[in-house]
Amino acid sequence: MGMKLEVKKLSFSYDDSRVIFDNISFKYQSPDVFCILGSNGTGKSTLLNCIIDELKINSGNVLIDGVEVKDYNARELARKIAYIPQNHYPTFPFPVIDIVMMGLTSKMGYLSNPGKKEKKLHWKN
Repeated sequence: MGMKLEVKKLSFSYDDSRVIFDNISFKYQSPDVFCILGSNGTGKSTLLNCIIDELKINSGNVLIDGVEVKDYNARELARKIAYIPQNHYPTFPFPVIDIVMMGLTSKMGYLSNPGKKEKKLHWKN
């Protein structure tokens, strides 16, 4: 069963005079592919940050599997959706496989390390 994202009449502005987007609606059902295209500075990253509740929207709703994004705690949301910004500068030069494995932390216990099972799922030779 895939994840379902629903964005309804979403509006966002940094202040009253600078509207970034207004009344955006769309649906996404995994494993379909969905692309957000546009020129630099048109609000693509801002939209993604609103979807993950990093920025507070002015109006509208974002639902994942029928539940408002704001109603998920951080761990639950991480099990549903992940976002690595384009301009991501990690403190340490992690290999790609380690970044992928970090995505498993929401499914493991606190202070746990990925074991053979997790490595087998995400590292196919």
